[in-house]
Amino acid sequence: MATTKSNPLFILTITIFITHSTTTTKANSNNLHQEKQSHLHFYLHDIVSGPNPTAVRVAAAPNTTNQSPTTFGAVAVIDDPLTEGPDAQSRLIGRAQGMYMFASEEEVGLLMVVNLVFFESGREGSVAVVGRNAVKEGVREMAVVGGSGAYRFARGYVLVSTYSLDGVTGDTVDEFDVLFYMEEQRPLYSPHPISVAGPRLLPSASRWNSIEIDYGLLPTSSNTFEFTPSKYSKSFEFNLSITNKKSFKRFILGFALFIILVATITLLATLLPRKHVVRESSLNLTLALNQALLFFDAQKSGPLPKNNLVRFRGDSGLFDGNSTTTHVDLVGGFYDSGNNIKFSFPTAYTITILSWTVIEYHEKYSVVGELDHVKDIISWGSMYLLKTFDSTTSTLYSQVGSTNNETGATDDISCWQRPEDMSYPRPVLTCTPSSASDLAGETVAALSAASLVFKENNTYSQRLIQSAQTLFEAIVSSPKRGTYTSSGGCGGQAREYYNSTGYRDELVWGGAWLFLATGNVSFLKYATENFDYAMTTTTTMEGGGEIFDWDNKVPAIMVLLARLRYLRDPGYPYEDALIKSSAAADDLMCSYVSHQSITSGGLILQRPESGGPAPLQSAVTAAFLSKLYGDYLTVLRTGGRSCKGGWSFTIEALRSFSASQARSNPMKMSYLVGFGDHYPSQVHHRAASIPWDRRRYSCEEGKRWLSSQERNPNVLVGAMVPGPDRYDNFTDKRDEPWFTEPTLSGNAGLVAALVALLDRPADPPGRDGIDGGIDKMGIFVNLA
Repeated sequence: MATTKSNPLFILTITIFITHSTTTTKANSNNLHQEKQSHLHFYLHDIVSGPNPTAVRVAAAPNTTNQSPTTFGAVAVIDDPLTEGPDAQSRLIGRAQGMYMFASEEEVGLLMVVNLVFFESGREGSVAVVGRNAVKEGVREMAVVGGSGAYRFARGYVLVSTYSLDGVTGDTVDEFDVLFYMEEQRPLYSPHPISVAGPRLLPSASRWNSIEIDYGLLPTSSNTFEFTPSKYSKSFEFNLSITNKKSFKRFILGFALFIILVATITLLATLLPRKHVVRESSLNLTLALNQALLFFDAQKSGPLPKNNLVRFRGDSGLFDGNSTTTHVDLVGGFYDSGNNIKFSFPTAYTITILSWTVIEYHEKYSVVGELDHVKDIISWGSMYLLKTFDSTTSTLYSQVGSTNNETGATDDISCWQRPEDMSYPRPVLTCTPSSASDLAGETVAALSAASLVFKENNTYSQRLIQSAQTLFEAIVSSPKRGTYTSSGGCGGQAREYYNSTGYRDELVWGGAWLFLATGNVSFLKYATENFDYAMTTTTTMEGGGEIFDWDNKVPAIMVLLARLRYLRDPGYPYEDALIKSSAAADDLMCSYVSHQSITSGGLILQRPESGGPAPLQSAVTAAFLSKLYGDYLTVLRTGGRSCKGGWSFTIEALRSFSASQARSNPMKMSYLVGFGDHYPSQVHHRAASIPWDRRRYSCEEGKRWLSSQERNPNVLVGAMVPGPDRYDNFTDKRDEPWFTEPTLSGNAGLVAALVALLDRPADPPGRDGIDGGIDKMGIFVNLA
């Protein structure tokens, strides 16, 4: 029998070590976890007195606490500000949120459980502190037991000393030094360096020539001698015999191709645009938002783009601005409502609100495919507003079209005619900034806010800012001020529709937005110095000071300035006004959630003494402000706030209230035209009520459509009607406009509420600056 000498087998010996790795406080080549030592120094203000305490007692031991000299048994919850310096006006860098318990019968000794929350850009996160704080000792020490965000895995200690103590009020300022280690880098999978006994890895005949991989699955050891084997190390040896080299090579090739394929798919999934998934609960809100934006396309004046989304509209108002007394270009803009008049005041308000929503919620708009649409609407309106202010003559144009039918002449009120068929004279009303301080202030706000929407188009953004700045300086430099409707030639014809009751709120509103657009602190100085007076006078003159609409900007100013304080506090000398604004905003939120006056269907009544319809316009702006303020508090990582009279509210309560204003009503119908199966069919609107059949109808011919009992031939999709009366009754009649006439300002509030209520995108919080559904820092892009 012939015999052959067998070839030696290729032996692959793999030894995998799961090691109990070692740690030092310095980074080294064999260590997975690199640590750094950090030191934070700041001041904590524990305020127990006054109308806005930041430390509130929530519990006490019956028959013990009040008799104890050390207040033993009491528990306080805190939301104390953390500042850079000891002064209360110093720059705010975070909040101390948690509680302390009076835990000693022998001395004033606190057991503190506190989260130090920091919200400065690039250093957002928190440090958890637990320990005993014997307040009468000079320096107290507590433990840092963890952290999150930029302070993840923090551990160390805190040194606390009392900086000042008010013996009368009990308010305290403590100086904090926080010293801790935290992990600088922690890869999920970081292989231990490969240890090789010889120059070759394969083939090998040595059982000790192995691959050693440390996956860091076990806790690291405190052993400082890295070469000392851990008693927990385990070694598993597998002898694999390769009997067919050809098959083995095929396996290696196939495995390599599989790895390449997986890597390619992963790379594509990372680089390709992500398709956002809108949650089912937001589908109806998304459709409502899509439709609500269409209303603005139906209101456009001037030469319409070929892709205009509303098919029963065409070019109109092509000679606006040319009248017997003026020869300027005022083509464009929006018709205000069901009539064909262009009012500058509500147009400016509309552009301000829509711009604010894009600045805050542009990510949501993008997810539902409406970002370009809403920006087009803002562009259309802001370009028109630029035309309404002539800086060379310091002239404001407040209105195109006439409401004055006393002479019997044809005008935009007496004539029921489509905008495309207008042939009667359309006069232009003019003002000076001093005689129209309110109109000027709102225009400044609109142009400034729009400049932030178009910040990527630097040329247009700067044009908006320049016009806003010139107009604002013209107002504040004038010794004379007034409302535009108090002057007959300026806004006298608008009194019946948009009678302005004050101008100070618009000037503060404009100054605040101009500061955000430019970063010029002189505008912030004006806004903060005049905020208190604007709030007082507006509430007195307008009655329902909590209503945010085209006439009253105070509630929105409260929320906007509170945002500035919470997320980008400029500190002294603006702190007093910002504290007042945030406290006022808290009170406003309490007024919303307390449901002081609502209809049986849940619609908030902010002017219950009014016997007429309860306009949805004020309900949707309340829904917007409450949801937006809740989103700000979400960014702050706080669950709620307190307000006057011992009231308080939570973020969830704000969300619940906001959502309640969009729910079903006793009439079982939608007040948004085109939404659902049952909605108003006789909307008070000229273009929607007259057939789009390419025929021209005269004013006289159009009257039959006003009095017709038939449904509108054109569905004005997305129009929000004023809504029901205080008893939830609604009349769907074209000749009762107080029930059925939509407006620009009403739909602006609706869009704001809808986009705020939309579920935020499913991407992780913090992506591209999005936190809590809002763009946390985008509004501050121009601040130093």
